[in-house]
Amino acid sequence: MSVPYLYKTIALLTKRKTVKCVFTCLYAWDLPILNYTAFIFTESLTISSVVFFAYMLISIILGKASRSICIAMPLFLLFMIMLRPFCICFVPLGLIAYAYAYHKKALRHTTAAISSTLIAAIIVLGYCAEHKRLYGRFALSNVSSINRAIVLIRNGMLSESFPPYVTLVELQSPDSVRHIRCW
Repeated sequence: MSVPYLYKTIALLTKRKTVKCVFTCLYAWDLPILNYTAFIFTESLTISSVVFFAYMLISIILGKASRSICIAMPLFLLFMIMLRPFCICFVPLGLIAYAYAYHKKALRHTTAAISSTLIAAIIVLGYCAEHKRLYGRFALSNVSSINRAIVLIRNGMLSESFPPYVTLVELQSPDSVRHIRCW
């Protein structure tokens, strides 16, 4: 699914057909990529998303982006963040790409890009606010905190009544159902 976009991304960067072919083949023949095409997991979607994002980012930087790419990049980045909260680290890259293209007078669709970015930012902030209302923490996810708490409790390094916990989460353990609080 993402192989053609990897080829297009490399084509934006170089005109040498050998380089485009070698990098595309290395990516397409990578064993995890071959396995991910058989099953749709969040890992395969994340890898494909990063390739699509790289294509959009480079086309914006080089000034070859259409209006639809300028609108789609922030919204696609929103999808990536909801898929894997770690993808929020790509936000500065998108902002730098827009700033660089704007500075070089290569960003033709500035209003569309800014509008799309604001919509995506409002959605992320609204999601984090709803998460804070429900779980007491302004964040995209509580998964890492819950996983850390499970490991600490199972190793006897933390009791279930530790004060920083604020919300109850039901956990299924092999021996019984336990309630812990996550911070």
